[in-house]
Amino acid sequence: MNRQAYLAAEYGPFRWYDKPSAHLRAALVFPNVYHLGMSNLGFQLIWKAAHEHPQTAAERVFLPDPDQNATPESLETGRKLRDFDLLAFALSYEQDYLNVLRMLDLGRIPRRARERTADHPLVIGGGPALWGNPEPVAPFLDAIVIGDGEEAIGQVLDLLDAYRDASPAGRAGA
Repeated sequence: MNRQAYLAAEYGPFRWYDKPSAHLRAALVFPNVYHLGMSNLGFQLIWKAAHEHPQTAAERVFLPDPDQNATPESLETGRKLRDFDLLAFALSYEQDYLNVLRMLDLGRIPRRARERTADHPLVIGGGPALWGNPEPVAPFLDAIVIGDGEEAIGQVLDLLDAYRDASPAGRAGA
């Protein structure tokens, strides 16, 4: 299915809307296929909370079906991973760790955090799979959120917004 077909089939109380004045473009990334991601209530709650943040336009990205050989793009606008300010991976299962790497590769974003520059999106992860043992994916994430992502996402977005607005000299140690 293409992204328009997925959007047309969705229903529920929350609908995405464009926010052209938003300072931040955030991708809430589920490192598996659409059907698994949208059956995850936590993923939906964090997407809603991120999109309701006043300075953020949040979009959803899912792992493309393996037989499509496509690059990951947002469901809402078709934006590529590289074009976001933030990639927030929701990790419910350890089996999806490899899909994080696959998505970074498909999105042409360096795997290792130390290889990324200011020209790349900030890559963070959260979710139950990381609460007990974040170390296997730590080299690939710029930050890891331990705990309730619905509460933390607003703070993360506030920090990123302040960081982006800071002068280059003020960014050291942010």
